[in-house]
Amino acid sequence: MFFIEKTVEFDKWLRKLKDLRAKAKILFRI
Repeated sequence: MFFIEKTVEFDKWLRKLKDLRAKAKILFRI
């Protein structure tokens, strides 16, 4: 159960990181 919770939190963090990288790429192109 604890492992699953940690995986969900990590997944959220990973999505946030990917989103930030995508935004940075868009800003860099402009």
